[in-house]
Amino acid sequence: MAMALLLVLLLARPVTPSYTTEVLRPAFEKTFQDRCNPTKYPFMDRFYRNLEAPSDRFVNFVFHEHGLRNGGFGDRLAGLISSAFIAIRFNRTLVIQSGNGFEELFRPYHPRLTDHVDPATDKTVVRFLREDGTSHIGPNYGNWSEWSAYDPSLSDR
Repeated sequence: MAMALLLVLLLARPVTPSYTTEVLRPAFEKTFQDRCNPTKYPFMDRFYRNLEAPSDRFVNFVFHEHGLRNGGFGDRLAGLISSAFIAIRFNRTLVIQSGNGFEELFRPYHPRLTDHVDPATDKTVVRFLREDGTSHIGPNYGNWSEWSAYDPSLSDR
């Protein structure tokens, strides 16, 4: 009984950001690059170009909104996947709105984005590696109004 309780406590420990960034993300990125490269799937190249220079047309998906019954996680995930396919098919930028911190855990995948700890602020920032090898601070994908030309006043139309 005590061994089972210890096992449950060990399995229930929170996942630290270092495990996420040092183990899970690199494993995902390697698998993704091996299986979903732009030479095999041309729409991935369009997706990357749209991240670098967002179009002026959007698909707006509300993942979670406070005070509403948003459906279960599976329903929201299915809606998100459908929205992503629609955005890719019609060459639009996918904007995901959420009131529960979704943007803090997820960002779009791009092979030239890396995390970098700014020594002045000790905060993690996204670095975008240019094709010539130089880098610059990349977009904050959690703040979609910062990196896109999205007008939030049009969201309910």
